[in-house]
Amino acid sequence: MLSAAYGYQRVQFVDTSSKNPRLINAPEHLASIRGVVPVVREIASVGLRVTLEAPRRVIQDSDEVTTTQIIADATISGEVRPFGLRYVVGVYNIANRRFDVPVAETFRVRTMPQNGRTFLIDLVGTYP
Repeated sequence: MLSAAYGYQRVQFVDTSSKNPRLINAPEHLASIRGVVPVVREIASVGLRVTLEAPRRVIQDSDEVTTTQIIADATISGEVRPFGLRYVVGVYNIANRRFDVPVAETFRVRTMPQNGRTFLIDLVGTYP
């Protein structure tokens, strides 16, 4: 399986009399590439996802924006039918990129740090 997506959006206030009409927390570019390749039929597949985190405006009263980031995730998943087991083992944000995203004005701080590298192990067993 291979998938790629790209989106462009220009979100701004209708009243353009302000210095910068761009809305907060609205990236102009959205992109991702995803793929899954079977390594051993049913037992193991390798997945990779790469996502573009485009800059987002932080607050309305400033032109401050977040940084552009490229985030990569990888997984190995599969099924061991004789034992009724399904599994996924993953590493998210492989490069341990540290970045912030804007949050609502109700928060004391204007941006929230995102997780660095994280790991996932998911094991599901079923009995006939």
